[in-house]
Amino acid sequence: GLLTATDTLAPQAFGAKNYREVGLLSIRGFVVCVLAVLPTNILLFFFLRPILLFFKQPLIPSALGSQIYRVYILGLPFYVFFLVVWKFLSAQEKMKPLLLSTLL
Repeated sequence: GLLTATDTLAPQAFGAKNYREVGLLSIRGFVVCVLAVLPTNILLFFFLRPILLFFKQPLIPSALGSQIYRVYILGLPFYVFFLVVWKFLSAQEKMKPLLLSTLL
């Protein structure tokens, strides 16, 4: 959701031969996404179990859910990076790397 503006702005900049702007849009998109999700995820990383228990969830699923979330959250920056690179390459109409990364 936060990177949808890149879908419009990056191809426009690439079409105008403003290649520097395409790169800057990608960098800005990555920084904005990481800064937007970082506070919430730091909070959930440390306090997900107490939050689940506050909402009357069972003890064992709350503990397991918080453990799974801690593993899941480690991959989030890499997923955001993947999305930014995906949009950066699709703005330049380079489909072969996108196809290979999808197949892997």
